[in-house]
Amino acid sequence: MSRRVVRGVAGAALAVEAVLLGCRAAGVRTPGAVLAGAAALVACAMAVECVVLGRLWLAARRAGAGRRAAVGAVVRTAVPGPVRRLVAHEARALSSLGLWVLRRRHGVPGGALAVPYTGP
Repeated sequence: MSRRVVRGVAGAALAVEAVLLGCRAAGVRTPGAVLAGAAALVACAMAVECVVLGRLWLAARRAGAGRRAAVGAVVRTAVPGPVRRLVAHEARALSSLGLWVLRRRHGVPGGALAVPYTGP
């Protein structure tokens, strides 16, 4: 599948979704057929992405990579470095938020005193 097709489908899906969002925000009632067409376009875009990622995974497997290594190779190929770093940062931030909500400390063994940086 050529890059033109992939970019065209992704661009069309984004444009249609933006127009539908604008119509919804303006209070325009969207016909059911238009919503069904938009859903079909998004499903087509997801199918194209699955095909592309599947081909990348199979190429990595044929090159001798294990299953986990093949997934890592696909992620490194398909997702730009800054996006990977941003997602990793967001995951760490969410885990820190979860620890804060659960009132747990990261890296403090049981029975030890957790000393904060600042005190009252």
